[in-house]
Amino acid sequence: MPVSIGAVHETYYVVAHFHYVLSLGAVFAIFAGWYLLVPEDDRLHVQRAPRESAFLDDARWRQFGFFPQHFLGLAGMPRRYIDYPDAYHLWNEVSSIGAFIREWGS
Repeated sequence: MPVSIGAVHETYYVVAHFHYVLSLGAVFAIFAGWYLLVPEDDRLHVQRAPRESAFLDDARWRQFGFFPQHFLGLAGMPRRYIDYPDAYHLWNEVSSIGAFIREWGS
């Protein structure tokens, strides 16, 4: 059964969708430009494997960080709350771990 737009308004679903469309779209476009332009420049000799590894690490941890927020939004977790019910704890923790590893790990 499809969820109406009003049901996910002001929930984490909006946050997840925003980051998927704008953040991931912009970052992946930058990666694509880097992959296409670096081989054209004779001064930069960057191996292909490290570039692909960087892209795949970034893509994996962004998915790990933002995808669980869709589940939180569909479950009704509101945006801009300091505290939240325990029912949202699992997916919020998964999302937080993904964001932490994306920023400080890998």
